[in-house]
Amino acid sequence: MDQRRRGDPRIYIVTLLFLSCILSGGVLLGLYLHQHDPNPLFLQAGMFFVCVPWLFWLLAYVYSCLLKPCAVSVSKKSVTSFDPEKGDEKNNKNVSENAMPASDPVAEVEPSEKANSH
Repeated sequence: MDQRRRGDPRIYIVTLLFLSCILSGGVLLGLYLHQHDPNPLFLQAGMFFVCVPWLFWLLAYVYSCLLKPCAVSVSKKSVTSFDPEKGDEKNNKNVSENAMPASDPVAEVEPSEKANSH
């Protein structure tokens, strides 16, 4: 797990929310199955609570696959330079752009003759 997310309380809140939805949905579905004359709302509410986490993950998948790349291309950014895993653009600079300027105070080091003799 990423160090930034390890202490993030939102992860624990969402996990607790999903766990409570699944457990309450399971209890309602169990009540519906084991009662002699069950209330039909037990079935509907149980299915709703069990499906909430599935719906969340489905919508998150649709957003990451369809809407996020479209939003990047609409905002005049190149979709090819977008990295969906990192959530930012890749660094597509040329080598000459990454080179140190001539006014850099660090002196250039030339290879020694001993290193070239091997």
